Amino acid sequence: MYKVLFLTLMVASSASMSQENLTKQDSAQAPSPMNAKQTAYAFGYEWGASVYEIRDELSMDDLLAGMNEAFNGKKSKLDVKTRKMAINQGIKKMRENRQRITRKLADEFIAENTTKKQIHTLKSGLQYEVLKKGPGPVAKMGERIKVHFTANSLMGVYVNDTYQNNKPISTKVGEGLPALTEVITKMPIGSKYKVYLHPELWSKYDVGSKGLSRNDVLIYEVEILSKLFDFDSVIK
Repeated sequence: MYKVLFLTLMVASSASMSQENLTKQDSAQAPSPMNAKQTAYAFGYEWGASVYEIRDELSMDDLLAGMNEAFNGKKSKLDVKTRKMAINQGIKKMRENRQRITRKLADEFIAENTTKKQIHTLKSGLQYEVLKKGPGPVAKMGERIKVHFTANSLMGVYVNDTYQNNKPISTKVGEGLPALTEVITKMPIGSKYKVYLHPELWSKYDVGSKGLSRNDVLIYEVEILSKLFDFDSVIK
């Protein structure tokens, strides 16, 4: 989403390099010849890619007009403030489009999951599949358990992984996301389930990932390793 700004900064930085700075480079290193055709194409491609997500709302004539004026050294018809405002509006629109697409993909993914035999869908909309069924009793509300889990999104955003450093967490059933509690209370100790959370089931909560869209599907793998001794119940 930041390709527009990146390309603008890249061009501006290149243009602002003075000849004095260039001569300070290692003189023993001969400059490589520039393939002008490839260079022009590469700049054009990146320029087109930077506005791809809002291409239906932009005029090619206006895009070319702005590029031609800059290319020929003419003064822009828009002042700097107006140009920045227009670019920010474009970036905002890209974000909105991306969120809409992410939500559409989430809805389609969850809907398709309901047709799969291995997927169990609860009334809340939560979906899970049993990867391994444990031999122990079902975890109950308030019990302390040791858990391994991974959390990622449908769009590929990493959230967490306790397997990575082999550091399972100790938690009380009922803590954390209500949707996860709903499935954990169905899991026998020793089980491993894969859980699919539609954005409606988690987006109101903080799951600790800044790059995660609130319209994405969260996918957990939860493994209950054991039940832990509850010191709190003894103290009470």
